[in-house]
Amino acid sequence: ALLYSAVLPGMGQVYNKKYWKLPIVYGGFYMLTYVAFAYNDLYNEYKQELYAVVRDPTYKPQSGYTEEQLRSVTEFYRRQRDFFLVLDGMWYLLQLVDAHVDAHLRDFDLNPQLKVSIGPSLQQHPLYGQVSGIALTIKF
Repeated sequence: ALLYSAVLPGMGQVYNKKYWKLPIVYGGFYMLTYVAFAYNDLYNEYKQELYAVVRDPTYKPQSGYTEEQLRSVTEFYRRQRDFFLVLDGMWYLLQLVDAHVDAHLRDFDLNPQLKVSIGPSLQQHPLYGQVSGIALTIKF
């Protein structure tokens, strides 16, 4: 499963027969890559304006920013683009780990006598009298 996911992201989830995870894997890649490209476009746009201002100090950029503001904006968009590319890489590693762990847990035998239940609880408290609440009961 790990090898399949490394070669083609999401294939480890298919190998583990967890088909419902495939849209999540590709949706995450799509969203992170889309945002990274959007920041890259803005970075390139402001970088071109900055270069034009540096070459010709009399040039008035369309954005109306000064040279110092253009440097700051360009640096901001570059950092944001790089951050989302790092998140994209982390998403790739996360889907690898998910496929690997899911493959190992596929044969995990759960105790059939293990039962977890949530229900109402009514207890007698020495100071407050009857106290109601919710109880989490684990039986094994």
